[in-house]
Amino acid sequence: EVDADKVRRFMKDGYEYVRGMRSLLGELDRVDGVELYAFSNYGDLYRLVEEKLELSRFLEWRFVSCETGLRKPDPAAFHMAVDDLGADPARDAVVFVDDSATNCQAAEAAGLSAICFNGDSADCRTALIALGFWELRV
Repeated sequence: EVDADKVRRFMKDGYEYVRGMRSLLGELDRVDGVELYAFSNYGDLYRLVEEKLELSRFLEWRFVSCETGLRKPDPAAFHMAVDDLGADPARDAVVFVDDSATNCQAAEAAGLSAICFNGDSADCRTALIALGFWELRV
């Protein structure tokens, strides 16, 4: 028998910010006109991540599969997010950051810019600057 509480504690205890990511999120949050959203395939366990890391200080948990019913890399998930935001990827800077190359390819196929996160926040910062987020230069 699985001890659900033990699994939840294990999940929560295992989450930490990637080095440098908290400050990068804070910097992005302060850039005029930049909106940050979670786009996750998590089930309701995402609430444990929120409880521990308080990501909602920087972003809105708006596109979580357990709530939207759509999962990456389904093209419908990307189209739903873009439509929900009222964004036009041809006009607006809509950037998708994910650690899955498959998901990044699906985002690009949907017209979004994508950064495949390799676990290094400095690389992510560099990629964002290359996409025009000049405010992140240090």
